[in-house]
Order: sequence, then structure tokens, then C-alpha cells
Amino acid sequence: MRESLTQRSYNRIKDDILSHRLLPRQPLVEAELAAKYNISKTPVREALIILAREGIVEMNAFRGMRVRDFTPRDAREIYELREILEPLALERAIPNMSNEDTADLRKILDDAWRAVERGDQRELSRLNRAFHSALVAKCDNSRIVATLNQLQDQIRVMTLRFWKVQATYVHEAKQHEAIMAAVEARDAKRAAELLREHIVEFRERYVREWEE
Repeated sequence: MRESLTQRSYNRIKDDILSHRLLPRQPLVEAELAAKYNISKTPVREALIILAREGIVEMNAFRGMRVRDFTPRDAREIYELREILEPLALERAIPNMSNEDTADLRKILDDAWRAVERGDQRELSRLNRAFHSALVAKCDNSRIVATLNQLQDQIRVMTLRFWKVQATYVHEAKQHEAIMAAVEARDAKRAAELLREHIVEFRERYVREWEE
């Protein structure tokens, strides 16, 4: 199916945000973006509205639109919500996981390690998103899963921003391995505990970095 102009605009703007070609707090002017991408202003406007709903673009009646700058307060709120919901979702997902599900998770981790070896932070952030989404996909509460998925792009932007100043992704990949081992052992409580520690640790690092 042919990609719509709105989808193309969305992909280009999001890619530029994730690649830090568009920086936090940078204004997003429809006419400038339309000229840059050689697309009319209407699909650019529609794409910006979608990105605002996803939480990585800010809309303000006076300033217009700009790339969201995730503050320490944002990190606390987002990661506190994750701390409550994601370990619960994982604990409830594990009994519903098939061997094929755990094999898919293992493949994501193997691909992530290859991205670590290359130092490919962009690809690693995509795989981290895939890993966390797959961990909770079999949770029997679809609203919890939907809420967590809505946070994933915001988390991805924060993660990439943090890695620019602290390349902690090897440590986090090791934490993912420990979580995966508990999942493969069908130890739901241990997996949930390790996931909670992983979430809290990153939150505290992010908050410390941007409060200093």
C-alpha cells in the first residue's frame, strides 16, 4: 500500500526527533518542515498533531509546536507509572507466554546485543522498545498494555537523549538478560522484581543527570 503524505511526514519528523536532528524545545514550524520534506503543509500539520498525541511534540497556543523537552518531572511521572504497571503486566503475561513467545523475546535480545557491539544507539533504542512491548504483550489486561505502549515513544526519546551523555546501554542490556532468564525460567515474581529495579534505576539516573 502506498504511504500517505501524512504518514510520510510523520515518519520523517519522528525520525529527525529520534536522531536529534530536531532537538528538545526546537520550534516545529509547518512551513519550514513542509519545505524541508518537499510536502505540503496540511500533512505536516496532521503529522504534528499525531506526534503531539504520542507525547513527543508539545502544542502551545502562544509558542506553537516544538519538540518536547522531557524534564526530570516528566521522567518521574512516566517512570512511576511504568514502575506500577509494567512489572504487574509482566507477571500476568508470563503464564500466557508460549515457547514461541519466549523465542521471539530471545531473538530481540540477540539483535540488541549486536546493536550494542556496533554502538548503534538508534537501533538499540528501537529494539529496547520492541523488547519491553513484547514482555507485556500477553498480559490479560488490554488497558494496561495499551497504556504502556502509549508511553514507549516518549521513553525512547528520553533514552536516546540520556545515552548522549551517559552510555549506560551495556549495563541495561545485561539487566534485560537477567529479566529474560527469569522469563525463560517461568519465574514471574522474579522477572517482575528485576524489571521494577531496571525501571527505577534508569529513572533515578535520568533525574539526577538533568537536575544537576
